[in-house]
Amino acid sequence: FKSCDTYLTHESLKYFCNFSAEEQCRAPRPTASCGSNASLRYIYFFSNHTNQCEREFGCTKGMNSFEDRICCLTECPYGE
Repeated sequence: FKSCDTYLTHESLKYFCNFSAEEQCRAPRPTASCGSNASLRYIYFFSNHTNQCEREFGCTKGMNSFEDRICCLTECPYGE
């Protein structure tokens, strides 16, 4: 994996090697309901609507999730 690893779930991990960097960035934003014992935090994702890295507070992990804004910008330089 790259230095700015995305958060991967077991489900998305099996598809990771088949995605290019742009496909990873353009993947749908991860959404899910957080369980009562979920660890909430800020995550960054690349928005196809704004072509920018955006931040949200949640617990989801997926192909298009990044630890911080720098990782998102580094992995997804497709914005305006």
